[in-house]
Amino acid sequence: QPSYSLRSTMSGYRRRGKQKNQSNIVLRGEVFQFLCRNRALKKDHAASTFTNQRSQDARGNAAPMVQLTFHASLTVQSGLVVGRLLDSFGYSNVGGKKILPTLKKTESDSGARKHNWHLLANCLQQHGIVLDLDKQTRLVNGDSKVAVWVVNRLFKTLHNKTNQKAKRRGGGFAARKQQQQRAVAERAQIS
Repeated sequence: QPSYSLRSTMSGYRRRGKQKNQSNIVLRGEVFQFLCRNRALKKDHAASTFTNQRSQDARGNAAPMVQLTFHASLTVQSGLVVGRLLDSFGYSNVGGKKILPTLKKTESDSGARKHNWHLLANCLQQHGIVLDLDKQTRLVNGDSKVAVWVVNRLFKTLHNKTNQKAKRRGGGFAARKQQQQRAVAERAQIS
C-alpha cells in the first residue's frame, strides 16, 4: 500500500478544483451551541470535539472546540449559516426583505458565495460588522478564517443583545442568584 503525504493529498485536492482554504472549520464550543440553539447549524454537523489548552472559557478551564463536518464548513463559508442566524433573530436586509430566501443555496460555487456575502455585508454593517473589500474578496474565495471571524463577531453581538434582554426581563443566572440571596437574607432576618 502506498503511503500518501499531506502535501501530495492537498495538491490532489487542488487539481480536482477544490480551494486550498476549504477545510473543516473549528469553532469554540459556545459558538457552536449558540448556532445550534438558533437553528443555524444542527448537532450532527459536529465531526469531532476536543479541548484547546491555549484558549480558556470564563472559568479558566480549557475551552471546548468543535470541528465541523466538511459539508457544514462549506455552509459557513458560503454565508448560509450567517443568513440563517440573522433570519432566526428576525433581522432583514436593507429594504426590509428577508435575508434567507434571497441567498443562493449552493455551497461550493464562488458566484453564489459572492452573491451571498454581498447581501450579508449590508445587513452585517447594521450590526457594526464591516466587511471591507479585502474581507469580501477572501470570503468569495472561500477563506475559512474570515468566515469564522464573521461568525465569532456576530456571536458576540447577538449573544450580548440576548443577555441584555434577559437582564431587563429579570432572567439570567446572575439575576436569579441575587434573588435567591435576597430570599435567604430575608428568611434569616425573620428567624
